[in-house]
Amino acid sequence: MGNYTSKLLQGAGIIFVFSLFTSLSGYFIRLVLAHKLSQEDFGLFFAVYNVVLLIGWIKGFGFSSAIGKFVPELKVKDDFAGIKSIIVFMASFTFLSTIVMFIIAYFLPSELLNYYFKSGLGRPLLFIFFVYIIIDGFSQVMTGFFISTHHFALYASRDLMIRLIILIGLLAFGSNVINVGWIYVIGVLGALLINSYFFFRQFKFFSYPLIFNKPLLKEVFIFSTPLVLRDVFGVLMARVDTLMLTFFRPLKEVAIYNAILPTAELLMLLGRPFGRVMFPLSSELQALKEQQQIVYLLHKTHKYLLMLLLALYGIIFFFSDLILGLLFGPEYAIGSLGLKILGLGILLSSLNLVDYDVLMGLGKSKEATKIILGANVLNLVLNLIFIPWLGRYNLGYLGAIITTTISSIFVTFLLIYNLRKFAGYKPPFREWFISGIVGGIVLFGGPWLFSQITEDIYLRTAFFFLSLGIYAGLLLLLKVVSVEEIKSMVRLVTKKEEKLN
Repeated sequence: MGNYTSKLLQGAGIIFVFSLFTSLSGYFIRLVLAHKLSQEDFGLFFAVYNVVLLIGWIKGFGFSSAIGKFVPELKVKDDFAGIKSIIVFMASFTFLSTIVMFIIAYFLPSELLNYYFKSGLGRPLLFIFFVYIIIDGFSQVMTGFFISTHHFALYASRDLMIRLIILIGLLAFGSNVINVGWIYVIGVLGALLINSYFFFRQFKFFSYPLIFNKPLLKEVFIFSTPLVLRDVFGVLMARVDTLMLTFFRPLKEVAIYNAILPTAELLMLLGRPFGRVMFPLSSELQALKEQQQIVYLLHKTHKYLLMLLLALYGIIFFFSDLILGLLFGPEYAIGSLGLKILGLGILLSSLNLVDYDVLMGLGKSKEATKIILGANVLNLVLNLIFIPWLGRYNLGYLGAIITTTISSIFVTFLLIYNLRKFAGYKPPFREWFISGIVGGIVLFGGPWLFSQITEDIYLRTAFFFLSLGIYAGLLLLLKVVSVEEIKSMVRLVTKKEEKLN
């Protein structure tokens, strides 16, 4: 069990470090854009970018997840020809589906696109980003292979490379929204070239035959078919916040929402690494019939992840107005309340990422799809109510935030129910309860009361970090965690791992 615990902690640690720098560079990109572009152009860029992200998800029609599911299983069987077949199939299907979507978009009336984006630059920017997602599709297939074969650094470095190239380009040439689009294309092209070099070094692609393995492809289709609905409808509705804000509200509110969203998503820095690693590990352990190890790893992840998330959320909650006002500009500080609310929703989503990836690793793609579709239908319906209603008060973005948080709560309950049903998993409710009570009093109640006494930012900051120390001490005192358990995990992180391929 220690071997897989070590893989989880080491993999999550590597991905966390890369994700930290990736998120910071991505956040800095938004700051540069917010200061270089007008608020309307900033809103336009992310209105188009979210449509592109939607297309980027849909283009694989559910088959992209098959890499994370089947490559670990084929690796256990040393079926490298099967791995090659899946990679070729995914790359080909992704490319062709993107071309079809480009043709459809090309023949859409210019008036329609420009009306939706509220700018004549919407259509050309959209076509530039089609080049982006065509290139990015090949890169994603390669990084899917990297994470499935435990090459965590190669997997995690891709997004960091893209963002660093983009950031350098923006600082030099990011004077208008069209230039920004081409800079994004150059960023993803640079990452593809680097990924290709390491992919062909790690996997002797040309040494294995390309075989049409009918039983294998049949398994892929059975696994992926439910995910077609998830990607076509679920991802559409997952992006519905920005899509509907763009339709119902001015680009100014789209801009405010896209300052709040990446700030709240910093909480994903903790959950995403564990989710990414747990997907292939769960699939591998399932193939080895070691389900109890999956339960053990998930229990430990849940226990410590919530404690860390509460601490990070405390920072976002307590300093929300300062973060938005200083980093994006005073016109964005109005989103302070929205950031507090969305932070709670993203906290739950960070936990949900891990649960969802474990469910996928167990092969329960149908159940995972039902959960995502149900949550996103709920999100759509609530958006139709809250965005126009709160839009009367120029707070349409707050409506989108409230619906996202409600949907996250809905997903949390459904994922836990399914993990209990299919893996016999029982979450660490006692530890969650104690962490929540202690965190609520020490990290939220105490600092809030102190802020009523003084507005001095330095005193508030010092008090909050004192609260963090008290929070950690109380968790130790109440035996939610132990020094020995922490030392044990540190030993597993620093343990020398055997060569994985």
